[in-house]
Amino acid sequence: MNEQANLKIQQELDHIRNEFAFDLVTLTIVQKNIEFPTLKWHYASGNLNNRYKRIVLQSGKGIAGIVYKTEKPLLMKNITQEVPHSELISYPIIISERLKSLGAIPLFHQGCLVAILLVAFRYEDGVTEELFREFKQKVIPEFESFYSEEMKSFDLS
Repeated sequence: MNEQANLKIQQELDHIRNEFAFDLVTLTIVQKNIEFPTLKWHYASGNLNNRYKRIVLQSGKGIAGIVYKTEKPLLMKNITQEVPHSELISYPIIISERLKSLGAIPLFHQGCLVAILLVAFRYEDGVTEELFREFKQKVIPEFESFYSEEMKSFDLS
């Protein structure tokens, strides 16, 4: 992907983070044309460190993997109450970014899952059902127009 497309995606994540006052916004681009895709967080805004770049998940594992497998949004309003401490290791983005509340949505283009967008706070009960609904209503329709030829040809090699 060219530098201009990378910058455009980063600016969009920064815009989402600022508009909704999220602590963190991350994006993974779904790999195409492979039997068992792996998922990585490619972009982040508001990250504490760059560990997110080293997280690699398979379908059904971690936040991105669950959203990929189910193709449905995921909301965790209070991670401390919803995820047993012993299971946190299964959610590396939660640990590395010290997240306490999050929502993740699948993003589609022409009926195909192409990306997963995660938004989060570092305090409990930050991503409420109302905020998550508002976020989805704004972002999902805008994604189709944002999705560009550069993003469709994203090279993960």
